[in-house]
Amino acid sequence: MTSLMLTYHNPTAPERADEMTNWYNWAHIRHVLSMSGSVSHAQRFKLASCQPSEPDTRRGYLTVYEVADKALCTAITMDWAGTVKYEISTAFDVRSFAEAYWDIVRGTADFATYADYAGDRSVLVARLDGGDQVEATLPAETLADLADRPGLLSAHLARLAADQAPTSAAQTETVSHVLIAQLTDTYLAVRSWDAFAAEAGLDALQAAPAVYRPVIRRLSAAQRTGPPQWQALSFLTIAGLGLSDKTPVYPSR
Repeated sequence: MTSLMLTYHNPTAPERADEMTNWYNWAHIRHVLSMSGSVSHAQRFKLASCQPSEPDTRRGYLTVYEVADKALCTAITMDWAGTVKYEISTAFDVRSFAEAYWDIVRGTADFATYADYAGDRSVLVARLDGGDQVEATLPAETLADLADRPGLLSAHLARLAADQAPTSAAQTETVSHVLIAQLTDTYLAVRSWDAFAAEAGLDALQAAPAVYRPVIRRLSAAQRTGPPQWQALSFLTIAGLGLSDKTPVYPSR
């Protein structure tokens, strides 16, 4: 069974969004992917302009990590805490940060397969609460119905994992499940979702949906450095941000 780690985040101020993005894309996400044997892939998203009815837009950015070994991921994270690999940009708003492991209950395709495709590459994430009622409301055939609707490609239902990192922000999670749908056309998918949510009775699950569009392509652990030209750009970007073992990282302004 695949596990996911979803992290939601915002910049400390709108004008620092680019600064946060540079740090996250060129330093942080690549450090996480260097956790050998624990995290296999990652993709980062931001809120799309096209949203379904009554969207949850409090969380501006989302990163989806595909986790091969939660225990190892937690152990490495705790070991790296306070080191240069886990220095946090001051453009990153730690007060709005939320992070948790999610275990996939069911889906219409293998997650790793459906995450790479030629299409919109946006995702719709609906936060659902209701424990066992969520899984009863969204059996495999209902997820298949959603995935077959215009603008959608696949859908996965995941529950909040019992084993969370002790230093994570998991305590901020107030829902029991998330539904993640991969989109081929955001506009069509939003219309399809609104109809599906009404038909499936998701109001009873306090559904809070949001559509996110990709910021960077899905990266694997092996791709985190990329070809020489990308490595050079990464080095220059990180050097420009002051990231080194000998100098303070992202000093407060």
